[in-house]
Amino acid sequence: MKNATVNLENAVLNYNANVEADSLLVTLKERSTVASQNRDVINQINNLVISGDKQYFKKEFAGKGVDVIVQP
Repeated sequence: MKNATVNLENAVLNYNANVEADSLLVTLKERSTVASQNRDVINQINNLVISGDKQYFKKEFAGKGVDVIVQP
């Protein structure tokens, strides 16, 4: 896929290292986060753009090879 927009509320978005996307735009609300299921291998998400409540999100959850952009 080229781009995907996701709005999470009290949820976790887990993606596999085989998922291919140019940009994944994720808005977090309350106790939400995003994580790769395979953090130790190169992931196919080029840009992970995070906004919203980032209290539970950690950049290292994104996996190798993912450019994480945290917006206010």
